Amino acid sequence: MNIFSKKHHQNEEEIVLHAQKKAQAIIKEALDSAQQLLNETQLLTDSLKNQAALGIQSAIEAQTKRLDAEMKTGIEKILTEFNTNIQKQLADSSKLLETKTAEEFAKIQTELDEYKKTKEQAMESLVNKKVAEIAQQVLGKSIDAKTHESLVIDAIEKAGKNGFF
Repeated sequence: MNIFSKKHHQNEEEIVLHAQKKAQAIIKEALDSAQQLLNETQLLTDSLKNQAALGIQSAIEAQTKRLDAEMKTGIEKILTEFNTNIQKQLADSSKLLETKTAEEFAKIQTELDEYKKTKEQAMESLVNKKVAEIAQQVLGKSIDAKTHESLVIDAIEKAGKNGFF
């Protein structure tokens, strides 16, 4: 081989070597850029995940607060309706009890009046009988109905004044 060939061959090897080094440098730079891009993408992905998680958490908290408020309002409404119903039932029961009590009182009053009337009639009859017996014994004779009635009325009035009735 001649010098020129040797040099040329050496030159070619240097060129290839230089090209390989340059290619390796480009590949390394591309790998470094790709790695940096991957790292930045990962950071961006992590940041987006965190933002999404915060957004979801915030939405969950807002939804929870809204649902709590709706439940509270619903429960208050149910309790108000329940209280209204209870008050109405109590008022109805109270009116019914009042009516029944008044009816029972009137019934008892009527029964009591009838009892008193019956007892007064029995008492009057007894008093008339006793007065007639006493008058018979005292006077020793029979008296007419008019005189008898007058004596009975006088005796009943005196008994009433003396607290007999």
